[in-house]
Formats: sequence, C-alpha cells, structure tokens
Amino acid sequence: MNNAIENNSLEEVYDKYDIIKVQWIDTISDNSGWNDPKIYDFDEHENQSVYSTIGFYIKTTQQSIFICMSANVDVDVCGNILSIPLSSIISTKRLLEDY
Repeated sequence: MNNAIENNSLEEVYDKYDIIKVQWIDTISDNSGWNDPKIYDFDEHENQSVYSTIGFYIKTTQQSIFICMSANVDVDVCGNILSIPLSSIISTKRLLEDY
C-alpha cells in the first residue's frame, strides 16, 4: 500500500479530475447458496481478484476513494462514479494531471 493511502491523505496527492490508476482487491463469491462449513473447500475460494481501474479522481473520504469513468470538467459533472474502499487498495498512480 502506498504512503498516501496509509496516511489517508490522497486529497493531498491528487487533484480533482486527475486521471489515476487504482489497483485493488475485490471479494469473490462462489454463488452456491447454503454450504456446510465442515466440508466447504475454503482453499479453493481463497484466491483474491486484483483489479486495475482507471478513472478521473473525485475525492477521498475516511473509508473510500471515489473515481468516475466520464467527466465534463467545464461544467463539473461526472458519470459512472465508483467507490473503492481504502482497505482494498494495493496502489494508486497518477496517469495524467488535471485533465
């Protein structure tokens, strides 16, 4: 995890509408309904899915980073806002400043 995330200071690192890449871990589900934990194959389902998401930085809260997939900076609107929990983030990187 990068220092900005550990210190919860992404606001200081990125400006609104910077284009950033976020690598994060998502949860997995086997979608099998009810299971008996005594015989469940936990090893098979321990794999974590790592995703890379690229978008326009919006803001950071105590819990999450918010990015969007589309932005019109002239009128300050954006579409497809995504929230990623800070605890799931592996790394972030600025790709382009203040689009």
